[in-house]
Formats: sequence, structure tokens, C-alpha cells
Amino acid sequence: MARSPFLVTITDLSTPGDRRSDRVSATVDWSLDLVRVLPGEPLAADLDFQRMSGGLLVTGTVTALVETTCHRCLDRSTHVTEIPVAARFLDDPDDEAYQLDPSELDLEQMLRDETLLGLPLLPVCGPDCPGVVSSTQADLNTIPSSDDESDSASPFAVLRDFLETDQ
Repeated sequence: MARSPFLVTITDLSTPGDRRSDRVSATVDWSLDLVRVLPGEPLAADLDFQRMSGGLLVTGTVTALVETTCHRCLDRSTHVTEIPVAARFLDDPDDEAYQLDPSELDLEQMLRDETLLGLPLLPVCGPDCPGVVSSTQADLNTIPSSDDESDSASPFAVLRDFLETDQ
């Protein structure tokens, strides 16, 4: 089994109140349906560790280069994102905490969870993205739309025609 690149030694944090800052960095291959952390670029986490009674509190920021696919027009874009992270590592973990090892802390699962939760599930390329016309699969960001196209794309267009012929 390969050693996690996010393994941190915590033996110097033995008394409640002890603090330390550290930076961990590694390439990862984490993704959701329309968002992924680019695997060729390192994910960096600037973290603060604070010993508390019964465990350790880890807070900080993850910086990563992500590729998103707009769920409206399907255009891809790449940008740097910063995601705040916070987690507890406890000797006796509950549903909201991770297991604490006395000498080393494996941050990989926590960083993966927090990073993926911080990414958008349905990214858009911009707030004014009109999307794609479903009848022709044309990108509305590049092709001007007309009223005729929007009427034919409507699932109720057939009903409108039906009502007009009965009158």
C-alpha cells in the first residue's frame, strides 16, 4: 500500500492548546460529474493544527486548479479555487469527526471530503449563460435565439397548436 502524500506527524502537538501551521501538497484525481481537480496540478492545503481535549482541530484553505463543465451550455473552463476546510480528529470519533492517530495524521480523506463538498454540483460559466437549445443542440451563447425557436422547444407548443385549431 502506497504511503499517503497527506500524512503529517503530530507528535509535537501533545498538550491541549498546542498549535502549528503546515502546508501539504500533492497531485490528486478527485472529481464530481461536472467538476474535477486537475490531476496534473498539485492540490495545496495551508492548514492550522490545534490540540484540544480529546483530539485535534484542523482548519485552513485548500487551493486547487479545477476544470468545470457548465451544466447549461457544456463549455469547459479551468480556474483556481480556494476552499475553506475544517475538521475534528478525535480519539473516539463520532459521525462528524475523523479517527485520530497518536503520532501521525492522514489528512487525505478529510481533504477529499471537504474539497469535493466545496465544489459546485451544477457549475455555470456565468450567471447570464442562456444554455443550449434542446431542439437543435445549438449553443445559445454564440447563436442568437428567436421567439420561434423558443416556442418549438417548449413541451407545451403542441398543446398551444391544438387549442388554436379547436377555436
